[in-house]
Amino acid sequence: MGLKTLIAYGSKHGRTEMWAHKLAECIEGQVDVVDLKKSRDLDIDEYDRVILGSAVYAGRIRKEVLRFVDKYLDKLLYKKVGLFICCMSYDNTVDSLEVTFPQVLIEGAVVKSTFAGEFNLKRLNLFEKLIVKLVEANNELKPIKTDIEGFVAAINKA
Repeated sequence: MGLKTLIAYGSKHGRTEMWAHKLAECIEGQVDVVDLKKSRDLDIDEYDRVILGSAVYAGRIRKEVLRFVDKYLDKLLYKKVGLFICCMSYDNTVDSLEVTFPQVLIEGAVVKSTFAGEFNLKRLNLFEKLIVKLVEANNELKPIKTDIEGFVAAINKA
């Protein structure tokens, strides 16, 4: 019997969800993908590996992901964990990842990464559209390269 992996994520506009499903296609063994907005009670004891993904807004991960981490932190520390955040642009994406999850979880993670986000103007509310326009006007967007192959290789090796 192969390893069993849980990919749990929090997404606002769908990009983090897309990355979660792309990861699931590449990871060896049985993989369950769960939207933490829709499912709060999970039995993580049945999983060997847990991947947590979240969109980042104003430097914070989604509240449903924070709730999951708070609830299961003690168990997560004994699992092979992968962490990823999904965002548009940061000067230093490693720092962005480091401040979003609890330090003890980051230190124990097998792999951690930042995946590219996307501005889908059709899905943004008026305030979010205004922020996007301001950021674009100030040339603050620096594309993030997503290394999904490296992430998958580290998880499959774990």
